[in-house]
Amino acid sequence: MNLKIAGIVLKQKKSIGEQKYLTLLTSQKGIIDAKLRIFGKMNKNISRNINVLGYYYFDIFDGNHGYIIDSAETIESFFNLRYCPEKLALAQYFCELTYLFVPSKQRALRHLNLLLNSLWLLEKNRYSHDFIKCVFELRLLSLSGYMPNLVGCKICCNYEKETMFYVPFRGELICSDCLKNINQKYDIFKLTKPVLYAMRYIIYKDDKDIFKFKINRDQLEYLSSLTEKAVLIFTEKELSTLKIYHQFNEEFR
Repeated sequence: MNLKIAGIVLKQKKSIGEQKYLTLLTSQKGIIDAKLRIFGKMNKNISRNINVLGYYYFDIFDGNHGYIIDSAETIESFFNLRYCPEKLALAQYFCELTYLFVPSKQRALRHLNLLLNSLWLLEKNRYSHDFIKCVFELRLLSLSGYMPNLVGCKICCNYEKETMFYVPFRGELICSDCLKNINQKYDIFKLTKPVLYAMRYIIYKDDKDIFKFKINRDQLEYLSSLTEKAVLIFTEKELSTLKIYHQFNEEFR
């Protein structure tokens, strides 16, 4: 069966004989792995122009032995991200998270739009790197079945006490009063009102509006560390792309 499908390249690898394999995020099929056809429509020039982070229309053959890419047409290359090592590292981190959290062979339109919008905003310098990072991390968790319950305290259901705490492992809020009466088994984060507002905004707003809020630099740094901790709990491993991003982030400050 032949498919015409749009997808962004999350990663690629080559085997012996220079056969190239791509991992794609698509709206219709979620995460799929496909190899480039060496002969026929796919010539070497087209093959060289298909890169990680690129968004393409693919002609794909769905056969008994998996997906085979016959041809590709560029929609958006995000090429300018490659001129900034910090941006490139952050973009690759987004791709790695996407690969870990998005299911294969299931519809993933919202995941795809989140990644594309985040890369576009990063390339165009519309927001700071940490701002885009924390929105991407928390929204990706929410879309992937790990949405935190931030409506109110898990115990007393209070919407907003003077001091609230977030438990990333359980995705729950606990107010200061209820915290005194429970056994603290997991890491907790004390939330300021601006940080709690930002988290609720990212989680509950429509997709088109999730970047449309403001937060000061100090609060943003704290929010970014919190959302990062939240995603790492579920990846259960250190991510090389995140480590590289932090190295460049410190270097260019």
